[in-house]
Amino acid sequence: MVVLSMTAYAELLAFRTHVTRQRIAAAKAPPAGLSTIEKDAEVAAFLRERFRGRETGAALRTACVAEFGAERAPSVGRIQTFRSRWKDYR
Repeated sequence: MVVLSMTAYAELLAFRTHVTRQRIAAAKAPPAGLSTIEKDAEVAAFLRERFRGRETGAALRTACVAEFGAERAPSVGRIQTFRSRWKDYR
């Protein structure tokens, strides 16, 4: 049997809650190794739909900025890498 003070017991419970929340957050996180585009499903779907046309990387970047804003819009290089992977796996 172990005897703990109320303060120590409260700290133990708080730590256990913190660890549980971290594990839940880690389980919901996208797998490691995904590109920034693959982590944002909405941007990825938007780009896949636009790949059917013959738009340049710069035009796709401009469309992403207009649709999602500059913060979520990937760079031209990221778009080209994503397009290349998409062509390889479809």
